[in-house]
Amino acid sequence: MSALDDAINQNTRADDTVHPAGLPTNYGEYGGAVPGTLPPSGWSAVQAWGQIYPEAGSSASVNDGAQIQIQDLQTWVLLNTGQWVEVQNQATEPVGGAEYVANYANNASIPWTASTTNNVVTANAPPSGYLDHFYFNSLGGFTAGTVEGVFVEAQMRTTDPSAELVANLGADWYLNQTAHYPNNSGAADSNWELLTTDWQTFYSTNLTAAQLEANPPPSLEASTTPTTPTTPTTPTTPTSPTPPTTQTAPPEYATVAQMFEVGIGHLPSWATLQGMVSSGLTDSQMAEAIVASQTFANVNNGGTLVNPDAPSSPAVVDSFFQQTLGHLPSAATLAGFSGLTNEQAFYAFATSATVTNVIGSAVTNFIDSHYVG
Repeated sequence: MSALDDAINQNTRADDTVHPAGLPTNYGEYGGAVPGTLPPSGWSAVQAWGQIYPEAGSSASVNDGAQIQIQDLQTWVLLNTGQWVEVQNQATEPVGGAEYVANYANNASIPWTASTTNNVVTANAPPSGYLDHFYFNSLGGFTAGTVEGVFVEAQMRTTDPSAELVANLGADWYLNQTAHYPNNSGAADSNWELLTTDWQTFYSTNLTAAQLEANPPPSLEASTTPTTPTTPTTPTTPTSPTPPTTQTAPPEYATVAQMFEVGIGHLPSWATLQGMVSSGLTDSQMAEAIVASQTFANVNNGGTLVNPDAPSSPAVVDSFFQQTLGHLPSAATLAGFSGLTNEQAFYAFATSATVTNVIGSAVTNFIDSHYVG
């Protein structure tokens, strides 16, 4: 099944075979995906979220000691121009959460036990009567009146093969980026899926299947390539020589060029890029070499050399954002880099979807204009 088909299936309401324990059966979301909505007039923010419940019918103790993991949580909004824009990404923004009572009575919750390593959130599975409810620590923003769709995706799994847990994803619209509950409104809510020990990709959207097929978000674009017809057509004799096939550069060219642009402040020469790619260094080793360079220090740390293995420097992270995105990170976003080394913080930022959305086209054009295979 293609990613696009999977996304459509997860957001087409069905009589699910799995259900969340403790959520009242008369709640619309108990039976699966709930039809999505547009942002209310004048509203300008969105929040992605996920829910992990014990499976209905499971024993009270079956999930004791189990953990759940979350990675690659991201939120995209579809503008009324047809353009997709990423507004939240786990690689650059911290994900928090809590254990809420299963029916959300009085919105009551208790703290959850969770940690983040290499952008993967690991938390204890919810006890009986509760769910793990997670979300970004800050809201994604957009210009009011410009958004007609939202698309959320993340990967989740459990660490315990005997665990009985179900999960889904969703999103809420908010009045603005500083608004809090209850100034929110449901935007999307997907079907329930059983968690396994393998990473599974979950999707949630307010768009219809036809809308997704006509204009899929970037992560689904690769799955929309038409299949080759089963009946071959008779080839015609060309009237002129066929142009040579354009060669596509291996993906490491773009990764290295993007890291160079972020860390050094400009794209490398073609000879330099070829030398870096052919060096045999891993992405992490390449990031470490860039961070340790004097040029990186000149651009990002006032000329003082940066130790790649030291705890990430807020001043250096500020420089990444200012140099590449044109603004400083929010306090919550900056806090998301705590616990990482300078090299890890640099690599996470430089290869994030947010940065790719800003400089990816320039990087691709540079490579395409030089690469000959």
